[in-house]
Amino acid sequence: MSEFKHGLPETLAHDWRQLQALIADTAERDRVPCRAADSVPLSFWTSDDHHEQRLAAEACKPCPILTQCKAYGLAHRKEAGVYGGLAQIERGGGR
Repeated sequence: MSEFKHGLPETLAHDWRQLQALIADTAERDRVPCRAADSVPLSFWTSDDHHEQRLAAEACKPCPILTQCKAYGLAHRKEAGVYGGLAQIERGGGR
């Protein structure tokens, strides 16, 4: 079992590369909406358009790592895009 299965290691939680590794690790076994592009295009997660971000955020709801991704997004409010079901503006990141 990977070290990422239970979330970001505490000492690395600040690092977006570790979030990406967690997403990739989980996507090998489970459906991760921002990687699957089942319901919305992948570009919606990083779109500047609030409506597109809202659609991506809605698609996040069944994600197996929603909690970890949301925690990262709230801790890094200036990061562009959707994290953990929250659009950039909902995380206090502007736009």
